[in-house]
Amino acid sequence: MYCIYTNRDVAEENGNYDHIFPLALGGKNQFKVWSDEQLNNRIGTEVEGALASDPLIELALRDSGVKGHNKSSRTPRWKKSTLKGEPVQVTLAKEAIGVWDPKQDRELSEDEFSGQVITSNLKIGRHTCLRFVAKVALAGGYFLYSDEFRSAVNCDQLRSLIFLDIEQAKADNTFANCEIKFCDRFHPDSRDALAAGIYRTLCESIHRSLFIAIPHHSSISFHVGVVGAYIGSTVVPAKTDRLPKDGEHDLGHCIMLGPGNIERISYRHLLKDFLRAIEERTKD
Repeated sequence: MYCIYTNRDVAEENGNYDHIFPLALGGKNQFKVWSDEQLNNRIGTEVEGALASDPLIELALRDSGVKGHNKSSRTPRWKKSTLKGEPVQVTLAKEAIGVWDPKQDRELSEDEFSGQVITSNLKIGRHTCLRFVAKVALAGGYFLYSDEFRSAVNCDQLRSLIFLDIEQAKADNTFANCEIKFCDRFHPDSRDALAAGIYRTLCESIHRSLFIAIPHHSSISFHVGVVGAYIGSTVVPAKTDRLPKDGEHDLGHCIMLGPGNIERISYRHLLKDFLRAIEERTKD
């Protein structure tokens, strides 16, 4: 069977199904593609694992109640923290905050840290969102449009972004002629209602893992959210004349994951539901 990540057929004994959104990030069994097993494992570690360990995404996962393969809820733990200049570890459970003092080898009482300033040093990968959005765009685009997607876009450029080695890319000018545009949660465009801001608002309002594909005249844009957290958007040059644009693809196509199910609707339908919800809240 064909693997979109390697661009080749992969025998059954060498492949498995890849969840386009892994279960630990709100994925569902109905949203998957065939893949090379070794490459799938690499993506799981380098791309999906990195995003799941992002301290800000961990908070969204905690609040959503999403459980991964081990069926346990996520509780973020910020190890590189200080209280009154002394090292501590902060546990951010949904119900309460816990503070561990490694020097005293004990949990501090709430009275000992209540009202105090705790400083945490958080590590956020510079290209983690870019790689994940590229992965979801490649696999999700193929899931939606099958072989028409392969002929419509330059899949090799998306593959290069998934396995991005920024130093190597600088050395050999891998992306010198790349026309793919990208916006993540930290980019100013994600706060601009005329740019990616609408997709950020949708992701943060719906509180589900969300994949949106919108064919334009000479490109296709993809927008990705994980359990209510906006991850990013990408615009990929494409020949979209043969891609469906009516019915459940009217204005584009949306896949919403969880809790408990997968829902596929047109982008027009999603916008109408979103505007209706705003009107109802305004009346209340």
